[in-house]
Amino acid sequence: AVVSTQSTGKIAAKRNVEWETLDVRDFGPLPAPPSFRERIDAVLANPRFRLRLVKVGSKEFEETFADTHAVYARYQSTIHGDTPDKCNQSRFHNFLCNSPFQHREVENQGAYHQQYWLDGTLIAVGVLDILPRCLSSVYFYYDPSYEGLTLGTLSALFELHLASKLSRTALPSLRWYYMGFYIHSCRKMRYKGRFRPSYLLCPRGYTWWPLEQCLPQLDAAKYCEFDTERAGETPVTDTEMACQVVISPQDWQPMRYDIFQAIHRAEVGEELPDELTDAIRELYRLAGRENARLICLVSEE
Repeated sequence: AVVSTQSTGKIAAKRNVEWETLDVRDFGPLPAPPSFRERIDAVLANPRFRLRLVKVGSKEFEETFADTHAVYARYQSTIHGDTPDKCNQSRFHNFLCNSPFQHREVENQGAYHQQYWLDGTLIAVGVLDILPRCLSSVYFYYDPSYEGLTLGTLSALFELHLASKLSRTALPSLRWYYMGFYIHSCRKMRYKGRFRPSYLLCPRGYTWWPLEQCLPQLDAAKYCEFDTERAGETPVTDTEMACQVVISPQDWQPMRYDIFQAIHRAEVGEELPDELTDAIRELYRLAGRENARLICLVSEE
């Protein structure tokens, strides 16, 4: 650092200014910057801001339901262009409040809404699932009036802080924070890619891969398979095709594909259309063998 002093005391006499070079180390060691946890704790200590974790189905949840729905309706209509009938209270409840976890009373686990209050006004809500090994971010919405605050990024920071706190106290088994879907071509989701280290799930092999390793593939194509060992799998065999489970919408009974095909042939007198066979092959290609066997296809026939 360079500090100037003026011996004459006259501002106009610039040519007579004497310069003295000072080493900042002469003033002693610089204080360490605050840690992530300290910064979050400082924000939470601000009386204007309140972060409230509310369990779905609780008394506190019911008391604030109208507020949370009002913010959701404004968010969906402004950000996603939804019509009022698509974001009414009934659809909101089915989408973000009707969780299977609320029927199981497990301490410190289940479905929660993390509410962000500023000056007594609800401005955002994070929908969370707290599980034994992870905190999963299901959905996040906010009042569009506060869009300039980059609340999506802030919510991830607060949820990381919550996951860290839970792992140190009530849930020692919690080790992971799931940020939900990542669509590389979606501008609204790009903020998720700025958190490191992070991993993406391969849609075929269901294995985890470092985000940095996946980015070149995502820049080149919208759909990517990161598990190269599974990329060379052979196509579905006739035996696998016959054993694939399909469901007829007429009676909703699951059955093997070969049995379904025989019934259709006996009743209609012709083979099933190629679209169903192609759908099974596409299922194996996209999901892989292990996952395809766990999926039932619904036939339109």
